[in-house]
Amino acid sequence: MQECRTKKGLTQKELANKLFVSESAVSNWEKDKRRPDLELVTKLSEIFGITESELIKASVDLSRTKEKKQARNFRIISNTYNLILLIGFGIALLTCFIVNLVVSHTLNWFFIVLSAIILAAAILILPQYIKKYKLAVIPLSWLLSLYLLLGVCAIYTKGNWFLILVFALLFAYSVIFTPLLIRVYAPKFMKKHNAIISIMIDVIILFLIMIIIDLFTRQNDITEFGWSLTLGFPIMLFWLVPIFATVLILQYAKIHWSFKTSSLIVIWFVMYHIFFFVLSGLGIKNTDGKFWQANLLKWSSETLIEANIMLIINLITLLAAISFAALGCVFWYKNKCKK
Repeated sequence: MQECRTKKGLTQKELANKLFVSESAVSNWEKDKRRPDLELVTKLSEIFGITESELIKASVDLSRTKEKKQARNFRIISNTYNLILLIGFGIALLTCFIVNLVVSHTLNWFFIVLSAIILAAAILILPQYIKKYKLAVIPLSWLLSLYLLLGVCAIYTKGNWFLILVFALLFAYSVIFTPLLIRVYAPKFMKKHNAIISIMIDVIILFLIMIIIDLFTRQNDITEFGWSLTLGFPIMLFWLVPIFATVLILQYAKIHWSFKTSSLIVIWFVMYHIFFFVLSGLGIKNTDGKFWQANLLKWSSETLIEANIMLIINLITLLAAISFAALGCVFWYKNKCKK
């Protein structure tokens, strides 16, 4: 538009007067901040002595040229950024390589620096070159690079903790990315049951972590082997019941949200109190005050204070469950009356 106006020897103000618009409007058109109305396009084509299609096509071609120029500038900046990073990584590696050889007459801690730089490159550079399956490839590359760094550190320090960290990081990765990966890449039937499948995968990894920690503590004479099966696994299975119940109610139950809330409060309330009996069955004593031992008229001992507080919390919890259930009944009655 600016080129056509210049060819006609018009200023922005003169063109604005011909179109009965403000000078700033013409300026915005030429800067591609705004577009003229269709009626004005006809008047502009008459003033410039060209057809409407020629004017629109020229404007579109100019926008495409600007977009290509911006994309090219972005690629130049991105490549320059990557080159600077690679040069910095190279200088750091070369410096550490020379210093390690001069000081230790061998290469040992240099490999820690090398694996750390590989991790940094995986975080800073690699994502720019991944075009497909980014959600799967990029986090996995970070995880594997971190494994490499931890593995080198474990070898250098002669530590036997590496396997624990491997599964701990895998558990964190699974909790964060498994639901996303299933939602994006999995078949339709898996997407439908995403929450349950994700929890099951997390539970398997968590159980493996317990077994590895059990082996580690036995190897270092901290505890006897077997607590992961006799203690950890039963406790984990117990708490899976309310977790799966929560998922099933939230995802599959076709009831009002207030009934769901009330049901979940009751489930977790009941499971919390049953848990103390489970602990007793596993041989773990609980010395905390029990709510059935409460006496709101007496606050003399620590046990009574704990029991009274537990009683008050329980009453508030039950009141909340009853309130949500009553709210659900109100909504249900209103819907029934409408029908």
